[in-house]
Amino acid sequence: MAPCVLRLCEKYFKSERALTGSLVIINLVSNPSVVQARILQNFNEDTGHNIAVMVKDSKKPHRSSRVQEKAQNYFMLIQHFDDFEATLNQLRSLPTWNPLAQFVVQFTIPFEDEKLQAEWIERLFTELLSNDVLKVNAMYQFKNDTERIGVITWFPYHNVSCPVAVENILKIEDCYVVTSINETTEQQQKNYKIESFNQDLYPLIPKKLHRCRMDVSAVVWEPFVVASENDYDDDDVIEKGLEVLMLKTITDGMDMNLTFQSINNERASRTITDNNRTGFYSSILRRRADVMIGGLSENQISRKLLSASIPYYQDDITWCVAKAGLQPKWLNVFIIFNYKTWIALISTLFITSAVLYIFVRIEGKYRENYAWAFLIMFSVSTGQYAHYQPIRIGLKIFFIGFFFFGLHISTAYHSYLINVLTNPRYLAQIESLTDAMKINMTFKAAENAREFFQKNDSTSQYLLKNYVICKKLDDCFMDIVKDKSQAVAISRSHALNNPLQLKDSIDFSCFPVQENVVIYSVVMLFRKFHHLLPMINEKIRTIAESGLLSKWEMDSVKTSKEQDTSSGGGHGSTQIKLALEHVEGAFILVIIGLLLSLAVFVAEYYIHWIVKSNKHVKLKKIIEDRLCQTECHKKLKFCKNK
Repeated sequence: MAPCVLRLCEKYFKSERALTGSLVIINLVSNPSVVQARILQNFNEDTGHNIAVMVKDSKKPHRSSRVQEKAQNYFMLIQHFDDFEATLNQLRSLPTWNPLAQFVVQFTIPFEDEKLQAEWIERLFTELLSNDVLKVNAMYQFKNDTERIGVITWFPYHNVSCPVAVENILKIEDCYVVTSINETTEQQQKNYKIESFNQDLYPLIPKKLHRCRMDVSAVVWEPFVVASENDYDDDDVIEKGLEVLMLKTITDGMDMNLTFQSINNERASRTITDNNRTGFYSSILRRRADVMIGGLSENQISRKLLSASIPYYQDDITWCVAKAGLQPKWLNVFIIFNYKTWIALISTLFITSAVLYIFVRIEGKYRENYAWAFLIMFSVSTGQYAHYQPIRIGLKIFFIGFFFFGLHISTAYHSYLINVLTNPRYLAQIESLTDAMKINMTFKAAENAREFFQKNDSTSQYLLKNYVICKKLDDCFMDIVKDKSQAVAISRSHALNNPLQLKDSIDFSCFPVQENVVIYSVVMLFRKFHHLLPMINEKIRTIAESGLLSKWEMDSVKTSKEQDTSSGGGHGSTQIKLALEHVEGAFILVIIGLLLSLAVFVAEYYIHWIVKSNKHVKLKKIIEDRLCQTECHKKLKFCKNK
């Protein structure tokens, strides 16, 4: 029997790597029978060394082992069912535990009762199924023929079955002794022959799974999972989203049926624990779901409790704040040049006005003051009309040069003025935590984001102590527009695709990548060692290589842009009509000029009243003395009398 067991194990045990052998963990009871000892001896004495053996005693505590690689095969020797339970408990405690491996269970004593045999085998398969083990072959001996070994397995997806209960237990092979006589030596020789049955039922996990269910627990988190509110009181209806489209594509190819259950966003933002009743992963831990989606990533708890798919998307958590407000539009006419250019222009006007004033005084034709000269030069520089006819050739040449100066300045000013008037200008945008902390902004984040601030730097320690816990991130995200002193830590992809901000055209800004809280890979989280995970990973890899993920992502961005621009008048609506606010600076300057002129007029009228009246004799005398010193007032009557 022992050689037959060895040949069958060589057939069932396969290595995923091109090594000399396939690692098999074999249990050894404290008092092994002769049959068990002989089987173990055959494994050790195999000349081909096709199988590497690791022996474990189920009655002794497991010592720490340096072997951490997941086992690919298990061989269990069972004499009593208690041996199976003890062995399984020890195998589960090993760091090499792998329910996806191939299990071979050998009953070392013949069954005298066929009913007991069927009961033990069904119980064996059921117990292993509860531990997510599907690849099982059970070997047993015939009660009347101890040299014959039968092999029984079960097919989880045969016919219309799904792996929720053990059905379709069928015999697949027999191994028995064939005796032949050597014609030369006339000695009997024993050979072992393997007879196979039900070959059409292979493989155990087919590519098509005839509409078996895959239960999905989803966090509604755009753009990964998008839901529409229905008219009932139950959960939202999961409609679309990047991960929903991916799962539908995968399960359609596997001929599976998807069912969704949504997770409350408030619950999703709580601190993640391993509580299998109320924790974030409770739906999977209680086996109500096979997989979780919603822009999720791995953490210390999920690595211990769940199995993750290969990553397929990269997202980050960053701080988002309200977009900086518009700068005052009355400054539009002044920002065309920088302050150095303005200083140069004003200095040039004053200097050239002084030169013109000197030339005019020398020429003697006009008796105007310096203010008149400044108005002439200002008019020329801005392309305005100014009535003055110089006589001297030198003064005309001076004006020709200044006309070219005015031409350049006026052209540059008016050319850039349209761009300034028709394009909004914003105040300085908050783009770093340092800037936000300087103005004492309020920081909000989900409760489960606390782990991201467990660092030794001062900024992380400040956030850890001072950030406000946000139970509903979407609500906090919308509040940043109402209160511009708030910053919210949120997924960048979700912020850009949030339907609330697209609907209400929320103006927000997220910090650049170098200011991220954390960058993470998005994965699907499955039940620990889910038997379909290897197949799903292959399909995820195919989807990523085909470019479908990029297409779905571009479609999401395209949709958000279309919704964002739809409120602006549609395609081609680029004409901008200048409103009063665009040129309010000009009106402000006019008002300032009128107020100054009014003040000067009042002052002049007051001075005139003082001179005409005799109520303020001392003040009148001071004003008359000052007026008589000016050239234009010397001809006044009271000046001549002095």
